[in-house]
Amino acid sequence: MAIAYDSSSTAQQGSVSSITVAHTCTGTNLLLLVGVLTNDTSDLVTGATYNGVTMTRGGGQLASGAGYFGCWYFLINPATGTHNIVVSRSTTDLIGCMGSSYTGVKQTGFPDSSASGTDAAGNFVSTTTVVGSNAWLWANVRASNGFSGVTGGTGTTGRQGVFGLAGIIADSNGTVGTGSQSLNFNANAGGDCYWMIASFLPFVAVVQNSNFMTFM
Repeated sequence: MAIAYDSSSTAQQGSVSSITVAHTCTGTNLLLLVGVLTNDTSDLVTGATYNGVTMTRGGGQLASGAGYFGCWYFLINPATGTHNIVVSRSTTDLIGCMGSSYTGVKQTGFPDSSASGTDAAGNFVSTTTVVGSNAWLWANVRASNGFSGVTGGTGTTGRQGVFGLAGIIADSNGTVGTGSQSLNFNANAGGDCYWMIASFLPFVAVVQNSNFMTFM
């Protein structure tokens, strides 16, 4: 079964300790990924849920110069239908939340790979070392220090943005090779940015013998 993009959602709100955004999941073998952006100089994000189910944090990153923090969460096999993503933090401030879901995703061993980092260039890349075959890439990125926006570059499809926070989530919109693989981003000026990237694999039904099958 091939991976396919399902849907996306976004919201941002200032002076709050939590933010809620409705997200619709359809299909089978689903994966929900959520990118969170804040104006904090440290990690004050306390968690995320979908349909009341606790999501797992994949990682976080602080911009090296401006001190803006971002992180991401995931949920394997989220409930289908329209439900709320809720992101919480320990104090009130601006929060951006962006979700994207995918079908046909392997339901174990996530992520295949992941990485995070910072960059000072106007145009930048996020890179991870992909292990499995036919993986997709996904990233949560933010450009800061005067950026008004960031877009996906070559081989990168932006899914949602929170432009007041100059960030987007994006994916490869198709399979990539193994080894070092990247998503590319374009910004309108130089300054500090951060990125978080992960790869995920397709669901595969493995035939063990003529009498039964094992599903991955």
